[in-house]
Amino acid sequence: MSIASPAAPGRNVQSGSHPKTTPGALTVFFETPFPAPPVVVVAPYWEGATWPVGFPETLTAITPASFTVTSNNAAENYYVSWIACAP
Repeated sequence: MSIASPAAPGRNVQSGSHPKTTPGALTVFFETPFPAPPVVVVAPYWEGATWPVGFPETLTAITPASFTVTSNNAAENYYVSWIACAP
């Protein structure tokens, strides 16, 4: 489940954090689809970890309704944080 912030007034900006508990691809759906594929930035958050993640998160697809990120990172306390904004 994503935790999405409301769009900023006058701008279509959304953000959130999604758990990633299995390796491989993770598709996140936007609360409100964009009119065109947005600019998406992702960052890992490994809650309580004292060492770096093993693999970079790689955006493998971006559509107006969703994005897909792929890596071998996964844990019960591992999250992909993201922000998306209309270009």
